[in-house]
Amino acid sequence: MAHKTMTGGTAYAVTGGRTMTGGTAYGISGGRTMAGGTLYDVPFSNGLTLTLEGSGESGTCYIEIDGKKYVSSASSPLKVAPGTEVYCYVSAISAYGIYYNNRYVSETGRNSEFYYFYPTKDATIQFNLASDYSSAWIYIHD
Repeated sequence: MAHKTMTGGTAYAVTGGRTMTGGTAYGISGGRTMAGGTLYDVPFSNGLTLTLEGSGESGTCYIEIDGKKYVSSASSPLKVAPGTEVYCYVSAISAYGIYYNNRYVSETGRNSEFYYFYPTKDATIQFNLASDYSSAWIYIHD
């Protein structure tokens, strides 16, 4: 997924280019973005791959990107731009949580937990929802 620029109300893909500063042209191969208060370098690329494994459910164990919920490996793989906001959500009867590279990262909501993930490289997201809804987990690895 290329980055975009808007000119005259039309969005155009940007894969690289040149910029002029003080009469000198410079090649550009990336930029920077701020997400969640953190500044990330963003190289121009064809996007990152998010591989989804397992299955969740739209009300109890899912990720959301640009307003669209994803709950299973059937949607995999997803292509996203570096720094895209990935909202992760879990809720269950007794045990639930979200782990990023084997580290517990969830924030507690009301009978649920959530986490905002901003990928900077390819990642795998695994859904783990018990059939009786007693537990729900999301594991993110990059």
